[in-house]
Amino acid sequence: MEGCIFEYNAEESEVSGVVMNKKGIALVMALIISLGIMVLVTGALYFTIQSTSISGAGKKYSTGEEAANGAIEIIKEGINSVQRTDPVPYIINDPSVCFRDTAIKSGLSCTATITLPGTVGTYYTAAITFQNLFRVGLPGSRIEFGRAAGSAAATAIYYRIIVSITDSTNTINAENSVLYRFTN
Repeated sequence: MEGCIFEYNAEESEVSGVVMNKKGIALVMALIISLGIMVLVTGALYFTIQSTSISGAGKKYSTGEEAANGAIEIIKEGINSVQRTDPVPYIINDPSVCFRDTAIKSGLSCTATITLPGTVGTYYTAAITFQNLFRVGLPGSRIEFGRAAGSAAATAIYYRIIVSITDSTNTINAENSVLYRFTN
């Protein structure tokens, strides 16, 4: 019996009569793995950018909401000042007869604007509409604040205050509405 010599060439092999080159398989595998890693990195960057954008939008809304709450406090102080016959706060751009009349007479409404400072180079404008809804006498159920004999009965005046905040780019950031009761 003659000796058989098996030769195996690692670079080429014959399968069903077709010669296949195994040198390029490493390149193809490296390209596929590189593509997978690139997809993962791109996805991570996309999610990071989106979460930063959402966080910035939330901060912008939160700042606008705080400005709206501040504007409501200013209008409440303005109503209190008018009821006490004090001057209207200077920050209200329109301390006109409309503001005073609405604070005193039932059924009226008035619009005022307030400019509030923002971050460096920006500002917020509050468009405020407030209405004097109605007044009602309080029935004396508050003994701790009893009035002297013969004095006028306490009255509650109800106001609706609506605030819409825009920033220096004229985009609406926040809106807020509150029902306020003044008791004299």
